[in-house]
Amino acid sequence: MIDPTLLQALTDLADAEDTESSMRALAAARSVLGGYERLEPLLHRLASRTKEIQRLRALAGLDELTGIANRRAFHDALGKEVARQWRRGGSYGLVLIDLDGLKLINDRFGHAAGDRAIVATANACVRTLRESDLAARLGGDEFGVLLPETIAEGAFRAADRLREQIESEDVAGIALRTSIGVAVAEEPGIEAAQILARADAALYTDKRHRKAIATDQLRQAVA
Repeated sequence: MIDPTLLQALTDLADAEDTESSMRALAAARSVLGGYERLEPLLHRLASRTKEIQRLRALAGLDELTGIANRRAFHDALGKEVARQWRRGGSYGLVLIDLDGLKLINDRFGHAAGDRAIVATANACVRTLRESDLAARLGGDEFGVLLPETIAEGAFRAADRLREQIESEDVAGIALRTSIGVAVAEEPGIEAAQILARADAALYTDKRHRKAIATDQLRQAVA
């Protein structure tokens, strides 16, 4: 009879949908493999299955960790929105989000806690946005949100809601904090690179502002 611990590890490996959970289950299975060396080929097949799932997800435009759109899907959608505006006019909004302090969470509580912070951010974006909007993880702790057919007022309102929802989350007792940059394409003919550059500049302006506020608060606390 197979050790229940090994059986559970094999089940976890078969169900794994990302690299971290796959490697964790693989290590657990090997740690109790003992006299079951004949199962090693099965471990390799199950691990290969997980990699294939990841490959298909990437092709489908999904981020492996969060399940929301990835960078490729985001840029594809932005390109389509740019083309739509050229044809039909109107405006659209772009929001860039950085998680502040993720390194602190990773260093103090480990990368699993950091991953939970990233997933919590993605979930907060999804529950905040309209069905027509697109949230994507652009890499690391950076997220992008595309707001089709949105004027400036609506884009800034959406950014405020996103910040409120994300910062209502906490991981290991540490409240999440964000820097956010908003840009709105209202004039015809603006390129994707231009609107991204505007949002990026606004993001770093917000980051500097929030860092200054945090520094002042710290000075007051120790005064």
